Formats: sequence, structure tokens, C-alpha cells
Amino acid sequence: MKNITIIFICLFFCVSQSKAQKTFSKLYNLYEGWEAAYTVVNVSDSDIIINGDFTDRFDPNNVDSPIFNAITLYKVKLNGDLIESKYYYKHGYIYYTGWEAFEMNGYKCIFFGKNVIGRKDKNYFYTAINLNNTDTLYTVLLEKTDTLIDLRKFIVHKGNIYSFGFRGTSLGSPMHVACFDTIGKQLWYKTYPGKRRYANSVVIDDDGNFIVAGSSYKGDGGAFDTTSGWYAKLDTAGNFIWEKEFDRNTSFFTDVLSVFKAESAFYLSSNNDASYFDAHVKDTSFVSLFKINDDGNIRWYRRYLENPYKKNIWAGRFIERNNFAYGIGGYITDEGWQAYTQYSMFVKIDLEGNLKWKRLFKQWHRDNRFFSLTAVPDGFIICADGKDTTHTTGFTDAWIIKTDTNGCIIPGCHLTDGLVQLTNPDAFVKVYPNPATDKITVQITDSRAKLKSYLLYNAKGNFIKQQALSNYPETVDIDTNNLLTGTYYLVLELQGGERAVQKIMIKR
Repeated sequence: MKNITIIFICLFFCVSQSKAQKTFSKLYNLYEGWEAAYTVVNVSDSDIIINGDFTDRFDPNNVDSPIFNAITLYKVKLNGDLIESKYYYKHGYIYYTGWEAFEMNGYKCIFFGKNVIGRKDKNYFYTAINLNNTDTLYTVLLEKTDTLIDLRKFIVHKGNIYSFGFRGTSLGSPMHVACFDTIGKQLWYKTYPGKRRYANSVVIDDDGNFIVAGSSYKGDGGAFDTTSGWYAKLDTAGNFIWEKEFDRNTSFFTDVLSVFKAESAFYLSSNNDASYFDAHVKDTSFVSLFKINDDGNIRWYRRYLENPYKKNIWAGRFIERNNFAYGIGGYITDEGWQAYTQYSMFVKIDLEGNLKWKRLFKQWHRDNRFFSLTAVPDGFIICADGKDTTHTTGFTDAWIIKTDTNGCIIPGCHLTDGLVQLTNPDAFVKVYPNPATDKITVQITDSRAKLKSYLLYNAKGNFIKQQALSNYPETVDIDTNNLLTGTYYLVLELQGGERAVQKIMIKR
């Protein structure tokens, strides 16, 4: 991943908003190897803290098997500029799980489980990083049991920390729930023999119980193991109140990826990935949103992302904001996971399942994968990874996108539903000089990019002018003599309908 230029920051304002909304899309290449941004753990008036990990070596004899990796924290300014980054536990074959942020010992902390699979030892414990002083770690070993415990999802409730995971060394082991106090003492844990469940998401209902969503494993526990979507209600003592499981042979929902609560109802998102079923499914792959009753029965479901190439859906996850559902996901245009996600989608849906808008994001390079969506006062933050690579080679950059409240990183994108927003224009175009006085030159640097037109917006996101271009020129000169000193946003439209934005400055 050497010689990778950090992506140009795209800052602009959505034309439908009277107040400025800073947005950006940025890749961070910090430690070489495979890097990812997973979740936003803190947002202040001055910066954003994001957790992730990086792997600087993979086992060439075992696909997707890291030999050396570490947890990372990225602190960036509100415009996306990197302030600092740190990594922890860079040694051995280490797998980190369960990323949450909450108050612990009077400090804002990120809390995660750690699975150490070294050459000679195996151990599981959890650690909290003090976000007021990121050099401070709290590390507590779990009580000894007859096997290992993998902590996955954490939630804080009535002063205690609850962890949902499994008891064993691999996915498909029996489900496990543990409870800790905020000084790290383990209060109780339960294992459920025969329940081969895996939690992806947890919320609390009005009665203080847990709604847990994830996957149920079916099969031989080995190479031919399969999953189906699963969700359940548990009380705070770890007792099951009810549980539901999709019939894999009829519904084809391979897992439930997220659950959220809105207006005293619960909503689930689930994948139907045709790549898992091949001849058994003639339909396309898609992600669905479900509304369920308090007893877990389904009231309705809607599809929000469909892959026109039939196979491979990536991570459909939803959050609630102001009584709307916002979801991210992605699909692959090639068959096989080596291709990774080529188009990433961001949607807004009302609580009856009606689509309000959709946005498509794409890097000029092939790979785009979304991991989490976080609402902030002036928009949304998407954590991801991306670059032209695979896990096996281990060359990926952490990727963070900040959109406005309309899901846009390009001025006027909300006027064209489903607009493909290219997030790294520097990969195929140069714009110079910048700052400029009387003229700006646009030069296409990648022959695959066919420039169709350009649009110009001022700093407030107001449209200034548009010009269609004939024969897809490689170089275009734009007269700026009539523009006042200030910041402008140049939107480039390609032949395929994709758009990308470059920030330019005019000085007199």
C-alpha cells in the first residue's frame, strides 16, 4: 500500500440546508497492510474518535488469517484531517471483538473483547481504553472456565455491562451471555448448550429486557456449516423469554444484522444472499427491513437493497433517527468475495417501510465496504475500508465518509435519487491551479473516465453554472474571471452518470 496518496477532502454544503454541513470522504494509510475503520466511539466539538484495526501480515497458507495485527484509534478533526492515531497489542495472531463506548470509572471508554490465539497460549479478556487519556488501559482477565469465551456485543444497562458472544473457539459454538460491573468484576455468566447462536446487535425494550439479533448455525459445525437469521428476547438474568428463527429453506435469510427500536416497535435488517443458495434461489440477493411485534411476530418486511447481479450482498445495517430508518449496505458486480463490494448504498426509509431516498457511493478503485453508520447533529458518519485489494494480500485503507443530513457528499445530489457519488476524484482527475485567478484546468488522468459535464457551486451550495461537454475531452479550461474571491465546488459528471466533487479556491 506504498505510495498511496491520501484522498482529497471534499467539503461542501448541501443546497437544501440553510446551515453549513461539513462533509468529507477520506482514506487513511497509517501503518501499511490491511486497515479498517469500524465504529465512531466519540464525537466532540473539535474531533471525532474512530476505532478500527490493522493487519501487517497474513498467513499465506491460510486465507484471511492474520499473523500480526492490532486495534487502532483514529482521532480526526471535524473536516476529516488526521490529528493522531494509536495502536494497541500489536503482537501475535490477535482477533478483537465487541466494540462499544460508554462511561466506565467516570471516564468515557471504548470497550472491547480480545481473543489471543498465539503460537503457545490462548486467552480471552476484555479491555477498556480511556478516551480522556488514550494511554490508559483497563484490562481484566475473565474468570477461568473449562473453555474459552468470545465476547462480541456489549450493552450497558442499569449500571452493569452485558456481553453476548459464544463459548468456544469459533463461530457456531454455544451461545454465551456474561454480566460485569463497571469496575470489571464478572457477576455471572451463562452458556446455552445446543443453542449455536451469534449476536450481531442488541437493544433494550420498554420493560428492560434485551432484544438480541444475529445468526443461528445449522450443519456439521465444519466446512458445510450454514446460518439462518435469528432473534430473541432475554431478561437481565439471561433467561430466554422467546426466540424466533427464519426457515432457511423457505426464507433464505442468512442472518439478522441489526435491530433498533422506534415508537415502541422493533425493526430488524436481514440478508438474503443468493450466493449461498445458488440453484435453490432464482431471486436476486437483497437486504430486508422487518417490523416485529413485542412477541417477535413479523408485522411486515420490505426490501431496501437489491443486487442486480444476483449474488453477494454486504452488511445491511440500520439505525433510527427522528423516526426514520437509515441503512447502509453494498453489493458486488462480480461473483465471489474476492471482488468485495463495488457499490455501497445509503438509504432513508420511513417506519412503514417506504423508501424516501437512496445514495450510491463508489471509489474509483474497486473495493468499498461499509461497517457502521452513526448519526451526528449535522449529518452521518460512515466507517468503512477500501482500496483495490483482498484480505489475502492485506492492502486496504481505513475509510471514513461524512455526509450531510440528506446523505450527500456532492452538492445537489439529493435532487437526483440514486446518484453514484465517487469519493476519490484525485484517482482520475487533476484540477489546477488551485487557488486560481482567471482560469481552472480540468485534466483527466485515467482513460476510463469519460467527462460528460461539469457543474459549479458556491460555498453555500448554491448552483452557479453547468456546461455539457462533447466528445469526452481529456482537458477542459474553465473561465473564472467572473467569480468572486472565495471557495467553490466543482462537480464532475462522467459518462456513466457518476459524479465527483473537487474543492477549489478563487483569489484576486
